[in-house]
Amino acid sequence: MSNIFTTTAPPPKRFTNFADLDLFIHRRHVDDLGIERTLLEVGAVRRMKNLFDRLEQQMQRVAASEAAPWHQHKRGICMTLEGQCMWVVLRDVAAEAPDDLCAGRRLNPWLEVGLSVARKWASALRAYAITNPNVLDMHQEVPRNIMTRIFRVVRRICRSKTFRNKVNNSTRNAKDRYLGCAELMIDLLREDARLLILRIDLYFEGDAKVLSESNEAEQAYEKFLRTLREDRLVPDLLGYIAKREDGLERRIHYHVLVAMRADLHQQAYSWIEHMGKFWVNECVGAKALASHFNCWNRRDEYEHNCIGVLHYTDNWMLMGLRDALEYMCKEGPHILVKKGKGHNLRKSQSPKRIDGERRRGVPRKRDLELSAARQVLLTPDPLPGERNSRHRRR
Repeated sequence: MSNIFTTTAPPPKRFTNFADLDLFIHRRHVDDLGIERTLLEVGAVRRMKNLFDRLEQQMQRVAASEAAPWHQHKRGICMTLEGQCMWVVLRDVAAEAPDDLCAGRRLNPWLEVGLSVARKWASALRAYAITNPNVLDMHQEVPRNIMTRIFRVVRRICRSKTFRNKVNNSTRNAKDRYLGCAELMIDLLREDARLLILRIDLYFEGDAKVLSESNEAEQAYEKFLRTLREDRLVPDLLGYIAKREDGLERRIHYHVLVAMRADLHQQAYSWIEHMGKFWVNECVGAKALASHFNCWNRRDEYEHNCIGVLHYTDNWMLMGLRDALEYMCKEGPHILVKKGKGHNLRKSQSPKRIDGERRRGVPRKRDLELSAARQVLLTPDPLPGERNSRHRRR
């Protein structure tokens, strides 16, 4: 950002789009191979993601077991499998999760504990990985004491009521959000037998990633949702669900699911592209700073797909809708959106609550007609006997 100071603050510029706010100084460089580099490298981020998966898994394993990090036998003292796995992942934190990539990020509870442990003790243990970098010399008293302390600290913190409440609250909130979204979709199916389901991901690119948490970036998202909500983005809108998410590489980005009247529209791909172009050109204002992903292109990769025309009796597409809602309602696996940003999940009102009146059409009043939707969306076993035997449809 600019560091120019004046005696009187200039009047705020009227928001038109993200790129027009004069917030960007483009500091890119081209390496010897002619490749343009930005703030974050994909390789480093991917390695950090893999490390976070291993670290969280190891924290959970240690917290759930009573295994010791080392044991004594006839030939001496050696590390147990749990101790070796813990050491290897703690050792890799310094290289794969550097402070400049983690600074200021809100992590899930398991990773907070794991990174804290690694940064406190990993450097002291490194000197005892002499003959094999994957194994500590347990004949020394110092590494034995440190590893024992690490296991004790992890178990004490992760078994505490405070920690368990934090983890359980996240699960409980995700369940509550899901039930609200599922009820919304059932309400829509009660009014319309067929829905045209659209899914799109909205991203910031280049320098805009650095500012994706700013109020100005939030204005771009607000402009997208406001235009969608006011029926000025797609016609015959029935409802929508939108999720804000923070990613290691993508930073703040958004997932949006839209339901339109399928009796009037059947072309999912073209409407998703229309929404993506509006995000890039009108909300952000520059192709160098924004992009979108049309989820229609991956419809054949989903175990169950809901994109396209969904009928209220189609169990297979309803399973795709369930999978999409579950994904949108849970928090990110590693990085959590900072607190104080408002609701990360936003959705439209149920049609029966809009202006106190129902929308057009005759609603399906009998539960039997919506039994398939309720079975799939609202029960623990959505497709008993069918989920594993049903062939994927193209």
